[in-house]
Amino acid sequence: MKIGKRLVTAAMLLWVSAGLMLTGCEKKEEEPWVPDSTALQVTQDGHITETIIDRLDESYYSSSELEEMVRSSVKEYAQAHGEGSVSLTEYTSGGADVRIVLEYAAAQDYASFNNVRFYNGSMLGAQMDGYRFETLFQIVAKDGTVSEQRVPPDGPVSHKEYQVLVTDRSHKVEVPGNIVYVSAPSQVQERRIVTPLPVTEEIDSSAVSEEEAGLLYILYEYE
Repeated sequence: MKIGKRLVTAAMLLWVSAGLMLTGCEKKEEEPWVPDSTALQVTQDGHITETIIDRLDESYYSSSELEEMVRSSVKEYAQAHGEGSVSLTEYTSGGADVRIVLEYAAAQDYASFNNVRFYNGSMLGAQMDGYRFETLFQIVAKDGTVSEQRVPPDGPVSHKEYQVLVTDRSHKVEVPGNIVYVSAPSQVQERRIVTPLPVTEEIDSSAVSEEEAGLLYILYEYE
């Protein structure tokens, strides 16, 4: 009887321990970020999700007309660049409010489809693509705090091990790693999400080129 009780007790301890381990794992899993404004989300394999949240000016076109335009553009691009290069995964509207979700296979598809400058990859690759990093940066601490101090690009660019994302300042951006530097002015949320702020200050031509002042640079590292 004593052996039986010991076995039952051991089994119960194992069950409780397993439950605690599972609970611990569940707590560590982060909830996926769901954008509440126009945003880009980039995965480690280079896949890009663009969420567009906007309000229609119906004096120009209706929601159905916009949807048809988007679907037609997606179809035309995919036919020219391959199935899956871009796809429309959501189009919802309520009154004048619309939410559009587009999926891109790679950075070049997002850039080409939208006719914008965009890069995601290594530091060396960004420099070879002609990005000059002629802007001021803010340092992002491990807890996600962004420094008030603006630093020149020499320090950030010296870290060849970092990944780089470059885009315009029209979207929030979620990167697949921890941000270490971000071009000013910007806000950082949870160390992976950047909200670019309007550039209202006068450009210091000795540190920031006018051409690149409209770009958002994010330097990040994988965990």
